[in-house]
Amino acid sequence: MVRRLLPPILLGLAVFAALSVVRWLLRPEPPDVPEPVTLVLPEMLGCWELDSGEWVFAATTDSPSARASVAPDSASLALLELPDRVLLLPDSIDEWQRPYTTYRASPVAGDHDPRLRDYLRWFPRADTLWLVWSDRRIRAGLALLGGGDVLEGGGRALIAAPGPDRAGFDGRVSVSAWKVNCATGLREVENDAPRR
Repeated sequence: MVRRLLPPILLGLAVFAALSVVRWLLRPEPPDVPEPVTLVLPEMLGCWELDSGEWVFAATTDSPSARASVAPDSASLALLELPDRVLLLPDSIDEWQRPYTTYRASPVAGDHDPRLRDYLRWFPRADTLWLVWSDRRIRAGLALLGGGDVLEGGGRALIAAPGPDRAGFDGRVSVSAWKVNCATGLREVENDAPRR
């Protein structure tokens, strides 16, 4: 009885093995998944060139009289003017010598409000560089996603209404950034050549 069952069992195993090999040979190639990027504090320090679009605002109230205003006042717009270049510093101490969880950033080029020097902070989180600033009426921030030598992302600003009948605003902007040499302003390119 075992002799009669042995040939069909061997034939079945041979067919199964042949089909498994064919399936393995015809399997689809796995998609190329980029390695996750983690921004590291020491690599972030230095100057970053910013290229931003125009802020686009929407009123944050449903009142028809408040919606008549289509843009924030000039003082608010001045604080939202992004500098052309920002220096990211390792200093996390505020003006009262208290440690922060964020680091100080300083605008170094371009038209910007002088108050931005006091308010601008930065921090890395996983694959995103965050630049944040605020005063009594404005809360703003940029989120720049890492990947390659250019960081891409956007910004958001919330501007509080100064009075009960006036509209607050929600602003959005697109931004990209890349690291530059602080002295020359030239873009920094990683040197992949072997050292001698």
